[in-house]
Amino acid sequence: MKGLLTCVALIWTPTLTAHLDADHHLDYLNERIEQHPNDPSLFLQRAQILAVHGAWQQAASDLHTASRGFAFAPDIHLHMGLLYAEQQHAVLATQYLTQFLSSEGVAQFPNKQALAAVTLAELASQQQRPAVAAQHYLQVLQWQRKAPAHLYLITAQTLQQSRDRESAMAVITQGLASYPAHLGLLELNIKLAQQSGNQAQAQAALDRLLHRFPNHPKWQTTPDAPHAAQ
Repeated sequence: MKGLLTCVALIWTPTLTAHLDADHHLDYLNERIEQHPNDPSLFLQRAQILAVHGAWQQAASDLHTASRGFAFAPDIHLHMGLLYAEQQHAVLATQYLTQFLSSEGVAQFPNKQALAAVTLAELASQQQRPAVAAQHYLQVLQWQRKAPAHLYLITAQTLQQSRDRESAMAVITQGLASYPAHLGLLELNIKLAQQSGNQAQAQAALDRLLHRFPNHPKWQTTPDAPHAAQ
């Protein structure tokens, strides 16, 4: 989850004063907070700088303080969740990210929705809960008009881990409709078809891959069924 710091910096709503560098701005905010300790916007701005510098615990503390000053602040829930996820505090991260996703109006921000749901999916995967992770990935596929190919692949893989082969195949079908030459999807399509025991389906999946990659060295055929070369 090391990329979350970059995500936080990109989606944060407050803007920094352009003519001040981060260190000077931090000093400025410290003075302002001493003068106006009840202004939540100052804590929110300071948390941004602290997060960019990797001071996650201090940033989380400022976000927590800022959250008490806003009656409705779903963004704060998102940032708190990302901060706790970065620190591997799964319970607190899940709590805040779930609060964000259940907040009114978040559907207007599909990228933030997707970031929260993918983070929840990663947390669930780390906790060996593939069925829960798959549901979060499926939500993102529903929200995004043009999901990236790797999202279809990881969703199908997670569904496979949760023993939901039928749903995994459905996701692969959706993914291949948008990315017909994606090798990872094509290969997983073959493997799932083989696991189903349907030789005709497995052969069709192999033919689909070889149509895109006719000289692929990995996939060969036997008189009875396709298989991956060792």
